[in-house]
Amino acid sequence: MLKPHRLTPFITHTRLTSVKPAFYGARYASTVERLRTQRQTLFLHGVEAGLRAAEQTMLSIPRVTDEELLLDAFRHSKRYAFLGDAILECTTLSLLSRGSSQLHRKAMKAMVTNANLTKVGTQLGFCNLKLHETFPSSEPGSIFHPKRIPDLVEAYACALFLDGGSSSVQVIYPFLTAAFPELRPSIFDKTVLEPGSTIHRSSADQRSLNKTLPSSLGPFGASLIKLCVSLQLFQNFPHFGQREYSAIRAQLMSAQKMSQISKQAGCKDTHALKSYVALTWDRGGNIDEIRALTTNWFEKDLFPFYKRHDIMAGLVKC
Repeated sequence: MLKPHRLTPFITHTRLTSVKPAFYGARYASTVERLRTQRQTLFLHGVEAGLRAAEQTMLSIPRVTDEELLLDAFRHSKRYAFLGDAILECTTLSLLSRGSSQLHRKAMKAMVTNANLTKVGTQLGFCNLKLHETFPSSEPGSIFHPKRIPDLVEAYACALFLDGGSSSVQVIYPFLTAAFPELRPSIFDKTVLEPGSTIHRSSADQRSLNKTLPSSLGPFGASLIKLCVSLQLFQNFPHFGQREYSAIRAQLMSAQKMSQISKQAGCKDTHALKSYVALTWDRGGNIDEIRALTTNWFEKDLFPFYKRHDIMAGLVKC
């Protein structure tokens, strides 16, 4: 009769998962790392395959060159979707044609909706990605939930923006025009918001002359402020969640706070402030100057949140 292995009682009465790291040591760690790398490589191949299949019916789709950034965007899709939503809103408004602010809002809401984002995500193949297998620690929920696919589209747009340097929304133009044919330059006239246009050069420094400016600058300026505030929260508080981001942004962009900032900036009202912000973007074609403005405007209001973020970061490290 064969004697049982000397480790049999130990393995029988102890969880095997808790024994593996200590028993196998570096060999187990290297195996886990190799399997994790294989899963991520297959996931990236799946993303690329979906984009190539979509290009058969759509325009050329830009790619995210930083693979780690792309993986992190899909791993924490809800966090990246918070910034991606602001990016898509700002970029869409910058591409819309000349018209009233009401037309801009209606056109944007008609295009960048969950239904349309779900349709775009399905065309891009995001509905076939197995996030729960590639990222076991990612947000819970099935990838086939209707609200999950729009998050992935917004997260991909956010990754494109960050991969392009996060200094200009124009890096999203190829993605938007491929995903939404209604936004292609051949259909919509975007001369109002082109850098260096005549109306902007003549009125760039006249913050209070709102009657000479298109009413469409107000919503676009508001979207630029929203984008810069969202980017500031995204970069400074990586351990916060989507709900905390939204709550802080609503507090910073309240009507009372915006009215206070308008007086500090020398604008007669919030509409003048938003128009001035839109013109500031147009002079340089990027958002660096607006980011500097919003940093000065909201830095003091963000001080109470830094301590909370440091506590959460300490808990994550522990």
